[in-house]
Parts: sequence; C-alpha cells; structure tokens
Amino acid sequence: MDKKEGKGLFLGALLGGIVGAAAGILFAPKSGKETREEIKHKADELAKDVKKKTEKLKKDKVEPAVEKLEEKVEDVSKKLGKKVEQVGRKMQS
Repeated sequence: MDKKEGKGLFLGALLGGIVGAAAGILFAPKSGKETREEIKHKADELAKDVKKKTEKLKKDKVEPAVEKLEEKVEDVSKKLGKKVEQVGRKMQS
C-alpha cells in the first residue's frame, strides 16, 4: 500500500465512523438531553481516537523522517565545510 492509499484509507475510515455515529445518534429515539450527551461522548471518543492515531503517525512516520533529514543536513554541512576549506587553501596558494 502506498502513502496515498494509506492516507485515503485513514480518511475514509474516519469519515465513515463520523457519519455512522451521527446517523446512529440522530435516528435513535432519545430525548434531546440524552442525544446531546451521547453526541458529546462520541465526540470525546473520536477526539481520543484521532489523537492516538496522530501520535502513532508522528512516531512511525514523522520522527524517522526528521531524523533522516537531520542526518542529511549534517552530512551536507560537513561536505560544504570541506569544500570551503579547499577553496580557502586554493585561494591562499
């Protein structure tokens, strides 16, 4: 599964969950107060789920990408420093 498919699958599942929960709440025979309480409860559950998945995404994808980027920046910086030294030596000769 490529990144685009994974992102689409995640968004589709999230949207499906929201629509399903909303339909279940709105069509249930309950009082307004009960319905509002259930909506709040479902929203809290959804917020926790989104937070959990966001943290997992950060840990699994973002942090390793940042580490790779930092390594590349350090490597390029070292190479650039060597080139600057070489140019400085050539200019002094």
